[in-house]
Amino acid sequence: MRGWSRFLTIALSAAVAFMFAVQNGRELVNLRLGPLTIRGVSLPTVVFGAVLLGMIVIFIAGLRADMQARVMMRRYRESLDRRD
Repeated sequence: MRGWSRFLTIALSAAVAFMFAVQNGRELVNLRLGPLTIRGVSLPTVVFGAVLLGMIVIFIAGLRADMQARVMMRRYRESLDRRD
């Protein structure tokens, strides 16, 4: 049951993203990145690029916390091994 709900969630998200891309594919926007301006970028490209960039930032931020937790767990295991 859990696998089906995960599959349906992914399929629904992909369908929504596809519909967004189809309906807004001809929409062009100007992308201002500080002093740099890129003209005529399609809106779905900007949105999906922002989502991808956000995922990368969250991954990097989570990686640091994960490494700290691993170090803490390793120290805890070593202290338990020394007790025995």
